[in-house]
Amino acid sequence: MSKVMNEFENVVQKYVAIAKTIQAQRKAKQGEMTDAVSMWKDASDMGYSRSQFNLGLSYETGQGVKKDARKVFTLDSSFLGCFLFQFIIIMYFLQ
Repeated sequence: MSKVMNEFENVVQKYVAIAKTIQAQRKAKQGEMTDAVSMWKDASDMGYSRSQFNLGLSYETGQGVKKDARKVFTLDSSFLGCFLFQFIIIMYFLQ
């Protein structure tokens, strides 16, 4: 029973992270970047890579947070594997 409960908790956490990411996207479209970043942080802490990516872009561009390229590197390793992220980092260092 314990294994089933752990799986259930993992599934619920994944869907909560997805819901927070959707809410964050809506906030970002409304121009409420500080709120969006806060929601992306929550979802990122749950391991959701799409939010990690959006959070990284926020730090890279300074939208909703103070621009901080070093902070991007502290994000979860699944974000670091993203091809688009790697492209952004290369472009950042080529500037």
